[in-house]
Amino acid sequence: MSGERRLSFQETVDTKLVKSGARDELKRLARQRLEESGWTDEVRQLCREFVAQRGEEGARHEEIVAGVKAAARAKVPDNLKAELLRRIRDVLEG
Repeated sequence: MSGERRLSFQETVDTKLVKSGARDELKRLARQRLEESGWTDEVRQLCREFVAQRGEEGARHEEIVAGVKAAARAKVPDNLKAELLRRIRDVLEG
């Protein structure tokens, strides 16, 4: 064997998105749609609640992310997920 490793599916997709310039565009679109939908405000509130529950002990950034990640992902609007998936498919097929 030549020592080359095969790219995973995720790495292959990411490479195509970066080369096409679509990755940055998709990130901008996602940020915009999340802000418009109120998702960012909801996640900020989840973070505040998580920190408040910790009390005087406080919480590190990594702990906050781990504490709210599942709930934040569940709140991403389905129409945004579908739109991003469609656009990724378009890049991969194009």
